[in-house]
Amino acid sequence: MFEWLPERIEQAYRVFQEFSLDWKFILNPPATADEIQACEVALGVPLPPSYREFLLRYNGAYLFCTDSGETSDSSVWDNLGLIIQGTDNLVKFNQHKKEEIYLNEEWNSLIAFCDLGRIRTGDFCGFDPQQTMNSDYAVLDCFHELAPADWRQARIASSFAEWLVRIFDQVVVHKKYPEYWFETESSSSFSLAEETATALNRQGLKKAHRHDYTGAIRYFDQVLLLDPNNHEAYYERGNIHIALSNYQGGIEDFTHAICSNPQSVIAYNKRGLARCKFGDYEGAITDFDQALHISPRDAEIYNNRGNAHSHLGDRQRAMEDYQKATELLAEEGKIADEGDFYDDEGKLICIIISTEKV
Repeated sequence: MFEWLPERIEQAYRVFQEFSLDWKFILNPPATADEIQACEVALGVPLPPSYREFLLRYNGAYLFCTDSGETSDSSVWDNLGLIIQGTDNLVKFNQHKKEEIYLNEEWNSLIAFCDLGRIRTGDFCGFDPQQTMNSDYAVLDCFHELAPADWRQARIASSFAEWLVRIFDQVVVHKKYPEYWFETESSSSFSLAEETATALNRQGLKKAHRHDYTGAIRYFDQVLLLDPNNHEAYYERGNIHIALSNYQGGIEDFTHAICSNPQSVIAYNKRGLARCKFGDYEGAITDFDQALHISPRDAEIYNNRGNAHSHLGDRQRAMEDYQKATELLAEEGKIADEGDFYDDEGKLICIIISTEKV
């Protein structure tokens, strides 16, 4: 029944290459008949025939993913794509949904089998043994904003096999995201081409979070090849240059970000901080002035400008900026620990901004 899948996967990889998507497939080794039977006993309901056959070929899979899902650290959780549960996780997955999320909702005999890891809303696909055709179960869209009693009205396929075929058709044929059933409900199923730059930016941010700066720069470079005016890519690549102590590269990228988005407060602020690294405090003050013109109630920027004035020996303006930062924090219910305004050489130093509540 699934002899077509390897060829379809190869076709999908060509689509990924076309759109510079860092996606892949992870297919688990086959399940045994005993494992499937034990799973059915634990669930209290037989699995549908086409899903059983899939498990006998691949005991679970990650489709259209960028990570194996093995990490438990949510801060570095990558795009897990569509997670088809194998026998080892299927029972746990259903227990979690029923006991921790839908404890007081009617569930009956529905079987949750696929987690939608890409959209990260808790939505999943489930089987409905009460709707059958040729002994197979209908596949339902288990949308988190609806109650389980409503899911039976959201039938998206007559069998697991049909559901899987349509997913691959969505990507390979229509060049869209695999969740074909979102087409009329939201923008989540839009063209791969329309989100290529966004997807690459997202991957770059994940690489940067993991301190893989070389990998992150590669992603942002790809974004800028596709969209030369993408201010977010310039800004994030500038941050990486700063992390690598390439302050000139950071200044150049922040400048490009500002040209693409003249209202970017964060780009002005970051460029000002980078200029401070070069000792260009007057240039930094100009950037902080512009940032405050756009966002006049940003305590952090007042603090940064105060530091620049301090380095130029203008203690009066530095004190004014530090005082303004302190007042703004107080209005937010926070405090600023002024500490000692002078360093060992008698130069004015910055206040220490604290987020402690009053």
